[in-house]
Amino acid sequence: MKALLLIFSLFITSASYAECIIYTNSRGALLNVLKERGWSLKNYDKICQKLKQSNVGLSLFNRTQISPYQTTSSTYISAYPLEYVEAKMMIFHSEMAYSSIASDPERTPKMEKELMYKDAMNAVDNLGEKDDLDKMIDNVNEMRTLLKPVNSSKK
Repeated sequence: MKALLLIFSLFITSASYAECIIYTNSRGALLNVLKERGWSLKNYDKICQKLKQSNVGLSLFNRTQISPYQTTSSTYISAYPLEYVEAKMMIFHSEMAYSSIASDPERTPKMEKELMYKDAMNAVDNLGEKDDLDKMIDNVNEMRTLLKPVNSSKK
């Protein structure tokens, strides 16, 4: 549990986004690429404001593979309530999730890293263009409602 909490990272791309934060529990190669390159989203403000207003973070899980034929990257995104992380309680994720997959015929580690980043940015950006983010937030809110008696009994 402590290890899970330690992997939560905060990313702010520039001073203009200082009021808006995207929390993610990405780790490994994706975390390193995000630290290096930051967020590059068309819908950054829209996504950030929705997450901020709902007190929700995003979990990004990414896998890549270089096969004999191509480089492939897949990204899976779910949402979670930030107050449970802050309270150092067990975290639950939305049942509603979004996934993306991308490939390129170039089979190099450089392309693997590039494709990982592009696929992750595309997946998060698509949340802002579709109503998937709203559905994920609604799902987290439903779970919060179900867990309220548990939270209030621990106070």
